Amino acid sequence: MLLGGTIDGVVFLPSGHLYPVEIKTIRTTAGLREPLPTHVAQGHCYMYMVGSGTIQYLYMDKAQDALEGFTKHFSGGTWDDTVNRIAMSEASLAKGVDPKAEPDRFCFECGVNHICPAYHGPVSTDLSDGMEDEEIHVPTIE
Repeated sequence: MLLGGTIDGVVFLPSGHLYPVEIKTIRTTAGLREPLPTHVAQGHCYMYMVGSGTIQYLYMDKAQDALEGFTKHFSGGTWDDTVNRIAMSEASLAKGVDPKAEPDRFCFECGVNHICPAYHGPVSTDLSDGMEDEEIHVPTIE
């Protein structure tokens, strides 16, 4: 299976750290307290690609013309779950079977279905970059 994606941006900090920026446009950010699960999985792939332990999500609220930002750090558990989901999709597609959607994991924003994760053994990496203590300022559009 070939997966593709484009990182919307990469910020290079004076400290030498870098982190990807993912920009999402959604109907409303009302009630949004953290990035959507599908976006977190996508962000983990981007963090892995650039060797960063941190990603910045910027959500553009179409209804309010406002920007909401979230910073997330790499999580081994989220990475394992993401890799397992990809492996399960690949196995299903190799058999000519569509991956089954999990009703509680259907994203109504982007319409992406996820498959039930099965444990195939841990796939993890240490992407600690020390940015947990580094302050990142997110712009606000008034």
